[in-house]
Amino acid sequence: MSVVCHYYHYSKLDILWTVGKPHKNYLFTTKVKKPIQEENKYHEVKKCLIAISGLLHDIGKMTDYFQYKIRQKEVLSDPLRHEWLSVALLSQNYDTVNSLIDDMIRGSVVISQIKDNISITTKDPVLKVINYLILTHHKKPDVLASGELMKSISSFDMLYDNIQCEMGWINTEKLNELNKCNFSNKIDLGREWCKMASKWSTRFKKCKHLLEDLSEEHLISLVTECRTALMLGDAKYSSLVTNTASEHSVIANKRDSEYNQTLQDHLVGVTKTALRAFDIIHKKYKKPSSHIQFFDNKTTGKYKWQNQINKIPEDLDGAFMINITSTGYGKTISNLKMLNRFGNLSCINALGMKSLVKQTFEDIKALAKVDSNDLAYVTGDTENMFIQEEFNKSLSSVIPDNNIHS
Repeated sequence: MSVVCHYYHYSKLDILWTVGKPHKNYLFTTKVKKPIQEENKYHEVKKCLIAISGLLHDIGKMTDYFQYKIRQKEVLSDPLRHEWLSVALLSQNYDTVNSLIDDMIRGSVVISQIKDNISITTKDPVLKVINYLILTHHKKPDVLASGELMKSISSFDMLYDNIQCEMGWINTEKLNELNKCNFSNKIDLGREWCKMASKWSTRFKKCKHLLEDLSEEHLISLVTECRTALMLGDAKYSSLVTNTASEHSVIANKRDSEYNQTLQDHLVGVTKTALRAFDIIHKKYKKPSSHIQFFDNKTTGKYKWQNQINKIPEDLDGAFMINITSTGYGKTISNLKMLNRFGNLSCINALGMKSLVKQTFEDIKALAKVDSNDLAYVTGDTENMFIQEEFNKSLSSVIPDNNIHS
């Protein structure tokens, strides 16, 4: 009898691991299927969220007051910041993310007068994610201004529901001018904006269901990654001199007191730049610096079975692996090779004998060519004190005020 784990991907069926020795012509007596959500699916969700929020992030600059103040020589502050107004426009014109996506697929978005420019309430969880990305593309809520409110937050949904404009988006000295912060400008967002809106909304419609099954930790991580890319895209493109704006344009920003970018140009440019930033981030951190080339090398003889590790898909997400082989066939090194396959060598090995601990320590130290800054071992005897002291000394050159306790 044996247990065999298959992984079906890219129209291929691979054996990941076995317990026992399967016969050549084995038959399945019991089958259990478990779908694995691959990282590339969430990669698509992230890119769609960045694109949609990027295309909408500054529509609050269409307001009468913003267009008035950007044409003045002196610097004026807003009664209500454009990020908040962008979200207010969306949340009051769209009850669900589906209605927003459907409009964007057609290459449009509702831009009209809103009843309450300080309300961003919505019940749609996906629309909350898009709204939050837009709302925080310059800054997060001011927790100090919220008093005790934010201390009881336990979920992303609760966080969004408790955000108030007093947390950094409203100027209390200009409350009498809030009525000027509304949308009477009717503009054509442009052919390129419509094309991008249709493209990314169509793609998002196919994958947005993946957001429904995310844990709180995964959702927060996803939102943080998307927000980082959007902020980088906005900062980078805003710094460029494009000179596309004029007196008769809907202006997004100025450079050296001169009109610089039209809103249409800015929305499209920031979106493209944010998507590039996301790709760079994803590519840069796919393989951390802990990746050690040695562990990619092929082995021969009784260790050649370790070469099968390089056939494990690198994008495998949430895998459970069992490493079974006879004593002396290199399980410890193969475990490190598996970790190295996914670009992460941060691990702890718990071994049963002191002699085995020392032997493993020396093997890894020699093979991976690392020193005490990256590797240490602890055993349950007095010798441990000396090892820990030496380990602390090696760290003291990196951490001046060392406070490591054994």
